[in-house]
Amino acid sequence: MITKVTIKGMKQACTMFGPAQAGVAKAVADSVGEGVIAAKHAEELVIVCGVFIHPAAANDRKIYDYQLPGHEDGDRQCHAGKPTVQEMLAARIRRHTRPRVLSNGLGARAFPSIARR
Repeated sequence: MITKVTIKGMKQACTMFGPAQAGVAKAVADSVGEGVIAAKHAEELVIVCGVFIHPAAANDRKIYDYQLPGHEDGDRQCHAGKPTVQEMLAARIRRHTRPRVLSNGLGARAFPSIARR
């Protein structure tokens, strides 16, 4: 797991390498169990994932639960060969022509720093 923020203190470290790591591990185990990742290759693969947890996040159950859908979807897309090079290039062009919308639907209005990226 690669953190997307600098970990400042043991509380944040325990959050990242406690419920967040457990959520990612569960997503990977589910992907192997569902055949998204072939069991015969599971011992040979390395999964590198980026995890962001807001520094003020305090609910370990929510942190765990929020990791599952994103990582399971990422596993499925990766093993389906998605995105293709053509899809990636099309998304790169679109990224600069429309506002970024966050999964919570708030978009850049709620987070001005995102609009600058």
